[in-house]
Amino acid sequence: GLLCQSKLSLNMPNPQTAEVLIQWDKGSRSKRISLLNQFIGVHRNSTGPEVERNLGPAALLLFTRITAWLRLTYQLGYELSPQLGAIALFLQGQRFLSNFMEV
Repeated sequence: GLLCQSKLSLNMPNPQTAEVLIQWDKGSRSKRISLLNQFIGVHRNSTGPEVERNLGPAALLLFTRITAWLRLTYQLGYELSPQLGAIALFLQGQRFLSNFMEV
């Protein structure tokens, strides 16, 4: 998967980081859900700081994309559990909780 801890971390100098963000930006709803499910599977037992450390500088970029997509889709009646599950992993860390509360 693209969000696998051991093989691939989202560090901005890493070309895979750009690829994950590009896939998110160009991705269909099903592609985004797939990316979120991969993310949740990889980070299910991680703390907020571990998630942030693993994703590196791209953590805030991914978090922002997920929360923006949630704001755009929640009124359309889609299932929101993938977005909410991924956001919950981020919100374990104070930095993202503060960022989320500002939205």
